[in-house]
Amino acid sequence: MIKLAFWRTIADAYAFIFRHPLRFLRLAWFWLALPWFWQALLALFRMVLPPQPGPSLTAQLVWATIGLGFGGLIVIGLGLLSFSVALHRAVIFGEVRPWWAVLRLRRREWRFFGYGLVIALLLGVPSLIFVKLSTQMFAIAVSGGANTLVAMRWWFAASLAYLPILWIAGARLMLIFPAVAADDPDPANHALERDRGNWLRLYVGSLACYLPYFVLEALVPVLLRPKMTATTKFMMSSGAFVSFTQGGGLLEAISSVLDFLELAVMIAYYSLAHRQLAGAAAMPGDTAPQPLPAG
Repeated sequence: MIKLAFWRTIADAYAFIFRHPLRFLRLAWFWLALPWFWQALLALFRMVLPPQPGPSLTAQLVWATIGLGFGGLIVIGLGLLSFSVALHRAVIFGEVRPWWAVLRLRRREWRFFGYGLVIALLLGVPSLIFVKLSTQMFAIAVSGGANTLVAMRWWFAASLAYLPILWIAGARLMLIFPAVAADDPDPANHALERDRGNWLRLYVGSLACYLPYFVLEALVPVLLRPKMTATTKFMMSSGAFVSFTQGGGLLEAISSVLDFLELAVMIAYYSLAHRQLAGAAAMPGDTAPQPLPAG
């Protein structure tokens, strides 16, 4: 049984993303730029709005924004699918794609999506059941005369107990994704075999990839708070108000970039773990392959 080189794998995952930025930007530039382009487009829309748009015009603009946002989410979702496969293969094989190949959807990508959908259901359905049951139990406790603060503490404790279980289950399943990207004919069984004896390393390593970005995302709103004080309200034809907070778009764009970098480091970590646990050949002293020449 192969043991995962824990600290080295974490360090190499960060190094793969940050020490060679052109290698990363070759795959990620479009998706990193997209949130900023979207926010610039929204800012342009707001500039051309009249000072006091009528309810009808406001409603049209709001629905147009919702429609564009929904379409944008689909494009970003497909882009992240393509990017994830490309980054897995870049880490595992040193594969390089051209700068313009930011969206590639072939059999491998759709197979990756299928496994992702199954894993999302395996993790999501129990989570929905837990949320539903815990919410009902909280409501029953409060309606039965229980102290609300005590009930909230029990609910919070149950959530803290459940989240690590969910994360551990996810960490064990994540080795399926690099196996799919590497065209493994039986990625699920092989990933679970390689996970044996390494689940704790995979779990703690995924936390090490996530926590720095969690801290940064918590700090960004604090740093931007002086720029987010002005709020503009528009009344729609239904009488409801729609609010736009100045600086909120900047916060969303920065958060999107941080989320993307977090995803990239996590992908690199699991790809490197896959290389080690699958017994993939690597250069002595180097688990992060250098990119091969394009073409």
